[in-house]
Amino acid sequence: MRIFGERFDADASAKLKEERFLTNDFVADPRGNYAYRIDRAKVGAETEDQVEVLYAEEVVGTMIRQFRSYAEAQSDG
Repeated sequence: MRIFGERFDADASAKLKEERFLTNDFVADPRGNYAYRIDRAKVGAETEDQVEVLYAEEVVGTMIRQFRSYAEAQSDG
């Protein structure tokens, strides 16, 4: 199910979380679209900001940076 860039739907979000066994939550961003909520306290973070909300663009950007890192590592070897 493609959700990023779509309008947030709480019922569809709950169903997706149940079907895909997701541990983090989807929430609505200020535009009403899906965003990814990360609770850093669950992974033992000791920062003041325990909850972070990532917009779809941030998630995709992080993925692209990671893929680029993999590609650069492969080309160096």
